[in-house]
Amino acid sequence: MAYRYLAEIIDLQTLTLLKLSLDRAGIPYRVHFEQALQAGAYLTGNRGAQVEVRADDFAPAAALLEELGVAVDTRPRDDTFSFLHEFDAVTGTLPLLGRWDVAYRLLLLALLSSALLATLLYYLEARLG
Repeated sequence: MAYRYLAEIIDLQTLTLLKLSLDRAGIPYRVHFEQALQAGAYLTGNRGAQVEVRADDFAPAAALLEELGVAVDTRPRDDTFSFLHEFDAVTGTLPLLGRWDVAYRLLLLALLSSALLATLLYYLEARLG
């Protein structure tokens, strides 16, 4: 199921209220960069957490945001997270790793790739040297 960008929230209290409201309404959502709000929006260049909902649930979620007084970004956006979405879709179906957050799955892939590269370089140096 495709997700659609809903809003960017720069304040942790508003994000918490929005998440509770979406949960109460039964609307599935996902949040990117939520941990950035812990440090403060000024440290991240006034960028906040980005909230996405399923494309089918966009209209009810937008109405819910308007009730909360949060502006809904309805401008067309290019898919900024295309690699992340594809990676989430591919690895989200794995039996054990699919339960992990997509950031941890990406970190695990990076660590495994670097370990494989280091091992390959070690054996190439031993063979050629």
